[in-house]
Amino acid sequence: MPTYVVLGNFTDQGAKDPKGRLERIASYSETLQATGITMIGAYLTMGEYDVVSIYEAPSDEAMAEMVLTAASRGNIRTKTMRAFTLDEATDMVSRLP
Repeated sequence: MPTYVVLGNFTDQGAKDPKGRLERIASYSETLQATGITMIGAYLTMGEYDVVSIYEAPSDEAMAEMVLTAASRGNIRTKTMRAFTLDEATDMVSRLP
């Protein structure tokens, strides 16, 4: 299943309730399972991004829907990256001319 890394920054609205925000992130992983998305990990980070999350999703479309849903709530802005495992990268490199 494809893996995705999501970098997030809280909006002003999202930063108003840090305790509630972290609780919602933790409980959100259960909601995701109904869509076929699994949260591998979520981390509060220091630096350019407030949160880094790692997911497995059945498709790019499923992941895009999840990110758009999260963004529509107005609490976070995200950047999503498709991540390839070492095996996937090795397979891609082996097909290069």
